[in-house]
Amino acid sequence: MSRMKESINSNSGSVDWSAESTTEAIFKHYEDDGRVLKVYIEGQGGPIKCTSNHAGDYQLAVEYVKDLYSGEKIIYWSRGVNVYSSKEWFYKIERK
Repeated sequence: MSRMKESINSNSGSVDWSAESTTEAIFKHYEDDGRVLKVYIEGQGGPIKCTSNHAGDYQLAVEYVKDLYSGEKIIYWSRGVNVYSSKEWFYKIERK
């Protein structure tokens, strides 16, 4: 059973970095290799990812997930959602 709830504000065409979505989910666990933060959520086989190319956002996300426990409700934000799926990418994550 997926408990994800998503709201999207997007435009079509090339990547619109102002097109954002917020998604609610249940946190399972994370992996961080120093380049890509992978966050696994309930009801989804693959992780959502944040890359170290997002200077500042990546570091904050890594620090935040360190304090999360499996089963906690989270909310995460994605940009460029008119091209990049919010089921694959995020730039900000918080406890719900």
